Amino acid sequence: MPQTFWRLVLSAAALLCAACSALSVPVVPETEYAFEPALPDTDWAMRMKNEWMLFSHPAEMYGLPVLRAPAGSQWTVTGRWHAETPLEGDQWWVLVDYRDWYRLNAELPPYGRVSLWGQLPADWMVEGTADDIPWVDPAPGVSWSAVPYSQGVILAPRRDATLHLRLCPSTACPVLERPARGDAVPVTGRLEDGEGRPWYRVEFRQAPRWVDAAGARLRLHPSAWLRPGRWRSCEPVVMFPPPPHTLCAVDEDGRFQDKTERRFDQLDPIYGRLPLPRD
Repeated sequence: MPQTFWRLVLSAAALLCAACSALSVPVVPETEYAFEPALPDTDWAMRMKNEWMLFSHPAEMYGLPVLRAPAGSQWTVTGRWHAETPLEGDQWWVLVDYRDWYRLNAELPPYGRVSLWGQLPADWMVEGTADDIPWVDPAPGVSWSAVPYSQGVILAPRRDATLHLRLCPSTACPVLERPARGDAVPVTGRLEDGEGRPWYRVEFRQAPRWVDAAGARLRLHPSAWLRPGRWRSCEPVVMFPPPPHTLCAVDEDGRFQDKTERRFDQLDPIYGRLPLPRD
């Protein structure tokens, strides 16, 4: 009996040590979006009939998800673009067969007035017509070698607090997400800004975000306790009931192992972000 007791104690200690080592987060550089400067306003306008994700550049040009334009908001249109060559992959969120990318002016603190890109229906135009919009060549964004992932380390909102997920590691950046209690927010990196303020880089709703690390507490997600590996935030594709944001397993390139989840991933690197071997 005593031997069994001490074996249990040692096993628990080993798990705690493993958890402590897993909670180490790598130091990373700030994510650079390199937004295009906004062009002067035009007579062409687009109104969002639904909430819609806007990108730093078209996804096929190394674009990253930036912000969700609220339904009812109106944006100046300064150009449009369409990929000329067929793209590999079968992601449903990039509607390459029949939808153009539109370049839209946006106010984005602390960057100022910039141009973002959205793949939008042509009938959302409220001033002018899509045929009037000039074709433009977008500048490419910055390619990632892999999508950042977590080793299961997460931040979780407490009952009496809210996580403020920002566009960049600065209090001047807007708060773009406020996870609800029960949401898992995987931590993919950390840094200190020029004033020595610590920040965590996280990935939530398929977009890179930043959280003020002062007072934030890290912990391992239950999935990582049971099965060590690589993880990213996801909302599993199910009909009912809608689950909270949780973690899904990914491979060494940060791609979801579940191919169904991969098809809905706005950060999947197959579109220009990761050179894949060809047969």
